[in-house]
Amino acid sequence: MSGIVRWVGSIVVCLAASLTAATQTSTEVGTEFEAASAKILALENAWNQAEERGDVKGMEMLFDDSLIYVTENGQLMTKAAFLASVKEAAKSRTEQIVTESVVVKTYGTVAIVSGVYVARGKKAGSPYTRRGRFVDTWLYRNNVWRCVAVDTTPTH
Repeated sequence: MSGIVRWVGSIVVCLAASLTAATQTSTEVGTEFEAASAKILALENAWNQAEERGDVKGMEMLFDDSLIYVTENGQLMTKAAFLASVKEAAKSRTEQIVTESVVVKTYGTVAIVSGVYVARGKKAGSPYTRRGRFVDTWLYRNNVWRCVAVDTTPTH
């Protein structure tokens, strides 16, 4: 029985150490956090610009092949399906995508971005404005940040 108790105790200690390391805040990692946050914000901006231009190839490099994308209406999309929807949406002419209240939190090799987006454009000649909240999850792997998950929710 004491072997099991030691084993369980070792697991608990390892998990506690892992959780402590994984939840470092900006004050603990300083410039490393700032550099990662700046890079992620630049990637988010590049995403907006590519989507405005309907640049599917430019966007393709931003997303991991395992991308999970949840749309405003709750539809679950893969990377291929999302990029196909961007290509189709280019026909409706998104003219501007602006993000507001953007916050980046990094946890080692993972970054979570939350904020508000406003998309303006024309569809079938009629102007539209879409506004919503988003949460994007980025993963740093092989010296590259890639978006692995997106969740969007419409706001009014």
